[in-house]
Amino acid sequence: MDIRKKADSLGIDKNEYNQLLKLFIKTSAKELADLQEAVKINDMEKSNRLLHSFKGAVVNLGLNDFAARCQILENLFTTATANEIIDYIQILILDIDNLKRHLCG
Repeated sequence: MDIRKKADSLGIDKNEYNQLLKLFIKTSAKELADLQEAVKINDMEKSNRLLHSFKGAVVNLGLNDFAARCQILENLFTTATANEIIDYIQILILDIDNLKRHLCG
């Protein structure tokens, strides 16, 4: 990921973008765990709200790959089983972990 390019596209400097990205990484783990839990108990209202919030964050950060994954997840809400949705959320969690490793070196 080209941090400078992402920061420039948002009109902020690289350090500010890094701060936002670190905050996103820190908060997204809990948000995605909460999303998994909402899916487990079939609370689709909460699931949709949590996914919408997460998707908003990734769009605001210019994380287009994550935004595309969120769209896939939205589609899964209407076509997949709860276990399949939970498995896909787990993939997002792993992707966040990879982003964290990439950012931290």
